[in-house]
Amino acid sequence: MWDLLIVGTGPAGVSAALTAKTRGLSFLWFGSQRLSDKVEKAERILNYPGLPQVPSRDTFGQKVTRYKEGLYVGYRYYDTAGVPVRFPFGYGLSYTRFAYSDLTVENRTARVTVTNIGDCPGAEVAQLYIAPPRTGLYRPAKELKGFARVYLTPGESRTVDFPLDDRSFAIWSDGWKVPAGTYTLLVGSSSADIRLQQEIEVPGADLPAPAWQAGSWYETLQGLPTDDEFAALYGSPLQDDPPLEPGRFSMEDSIMEMKDFSPLMMQAFRGTEATIAQGFGGKADYSNPDFRMMIMSGADAPLRAAVLSSGGSFPAAAAQGLLAAANGQTDGPA
Repeated sequence: MWDLLIVGTGPAGVSAALTAKTRGLSFLWFGSQRLSDKVEKAERILNYPGLPQVPSRDTFGQKVTRYKEGLYVGYRYYDTAGVPVRFPFGYGLSYTRFAYSDLTVENRTARVTVTNIGDCPGAEVAQLYIAPPRTGLYRPAKELKGFARVYLTPGESRTVDFPLDDRSFAIWSDGWKVPAGTYTLLVGSSSADIRLQQEIEVPGADLPAPAWQAGSWYETLQGLPTDDEFAALYGSPLQDDPPLEPGRFSMEDSIMEMKDFSPLMMQAFRGTEATIAQGFGGKADYSNPDFRMMIMSGADAPLRAAVLSSGGSFPAAAAQGLLAAANGQTDGPA
């Protein structure tokens, strides 16, 4: 068991196995970032229990990725489905402690007092979530609608205001509309650490649940959404990756995609591979995740993106010439 684990690679580099072996966890920040601040966007830290629960996983690496989770992105899914996470959205540690009090709502402004009740100065990120009426409409259990960072010395208090407007309560239904009902304002230190709450009545429209929603994953959150359920949510047939064949290639295709159809593209791929391998001891080591990442970035980017990111070393005319050859055009690009 370690007393302290210091992470210099960012939250995404931390594993549950590592945190289980340490009493303390600290992230190494640079520049003007303060050690007393809470870690922002902590949802990225161990929030996802694994690839099997990611609805879009089957289309990763394809041109058309189906983000079938819809509104249930990140904490919205875990909160609504009741799945516990190791570090909730908005989570962060501090050298001090904070108390919340006096939540009021007046003239479309939510107001709360935050007090440093510890022995050290520090910063707190107060967060406002709104839970919608449980009318059966497909919506997350709560959503972040505002946040404010306050730096307080020991014993100091400060009032934090969260302005509200129609968009704070609205959903998209052929335009932004506010469903009428009782909403709950939740204020706290993370999505799982709610300190204060207050109900308010919000006037609006009577919006029934759409017919496609009944019994679907978006209502039950059991298992994973099917293609048919996602198509119903999407409102049109799902797209597939366009076929790869000479004569139909475009600037949206990559050297890696076209290399098996064109000797010239294969030559360009081998050149890219050799250049990247120079940074790995001259070896094209596909067992090395860093090497694979570099190959994907260098050879699997659309020709359009490769031109834009090359800084002039890969001009558009060269890309169009390669594309014409891959499409079997002998007289140059059209």
